[in-house]
Amino acid sequence: MIKLLPLLLFVTISSYASDTIFVDDNYADRSMLFDNSLLLLWGTNLTPTSAFEIKNVTDGAGLALKSICATVAASPYSTYYDSVSHKPSLKTATCYDYILQRKIDRSAKKITIEFDAIWNKYNIPRGEAGRVVITLVINFTTVAPKFGDIDSAHQERFGYPAYNLRILNSGSSSNQTFMVYGGGKTPNGEFEKRTENGRTYWLPGFSSEAGGTSPGQPDSSDYPYFPTKKSNKPFIQAASITEWRHFTWIIEPEYMQIFKRATNENESMNELVSSMLIPKYEGDSLDVINKLNNEYGTNISKMPKYYKWFSEFNSVRVYLKATSSNFGYIANF
Repeated sequence: MIKLLPLLLFVTISSYASDTIFVDDNYADRSMLFDNSLLLLWGTNLTPTSAFEIKNVTDGAGLALKSICATVAASPYSTYYDSVSHKPSLKTATCYDYILQRKIDRSAKKITIEFDAIWNKYNIPRGEAGRVVITLVINFTTVAPKFGDIDSAHQERFGYPAYNLRILNSGSSSNQTFMVYGGGKTPNGEFEKRTENGRTYWLPGFSSEAGGTSPGQPDSSDYPYFPTKKSNKPFIQAASITEWRHFTWIIEPEYMQIFKRATNENESMNELVSSMLIPKYEGDSLDVINKLNNEYGTNISKMPKYYKWFSEFNSVRVYLKATSSNFGYIANF
């Protein structure tokens, strides 16, 4: 579920009447989704075929939820590369969008995105398979992408990444759950393009860290230290292979937090997984630097690379990466 709440009102019970709910999807079907996997031919398919399916998944405690996941047929083609065994890949199009009807100005709003998730396997060390990425997208085109646009890299059809949450089903001690601002080699953020075999194509499900480096890589320092751009350590293992877990991503104007709890628990059991200060930036870099140092107890003297404060969004993209033996499932978005 995605809801919007004016700041300073959410502290009272009566304020809940002022929530605006934009998405409430229990995956009874796929009618709310803009399915990017239908924009290209992948594998051996001769016609556009969805890479997603709806399944009932039961956890170790017997809790059964209707969920969405990648199909077994799609999973071998869930890659960044142009082809797999000489067959066309999905080029990260194992992603779908909730396209909002208007731009959301988040300068005085609290955005809450909630969902349940479970995995069937840990992937050691980096959680590359089964990862879940949820991105606030800005300037999603008013003309929805059409078949062939993924391979038409001369035109921008997939918007720009503002902020995203990443849950890696990793069994290692780092790079598990964090947030990133922007992406690529521009302050405006960019979804990746890749050139292979003389062809350039979009990767609509993937954006790097701001600066173009690979997100989730181990580093000696993390946000807000230059040059890394992800939320602060420790990176807590949030993925579960034994129970449905409820995740809450709270995005306030200058602060983001991820919480988790068992789905069958109430909100009082929420555990903070990761947080990230995102100061407003209107050209005063010293103000941003001071806020970051005060928040993190650091002594940085220059801005994190390509730092930008994103004021709005008009789409939410969900990316699921899978292999034939490793899936992530999402319910109750």
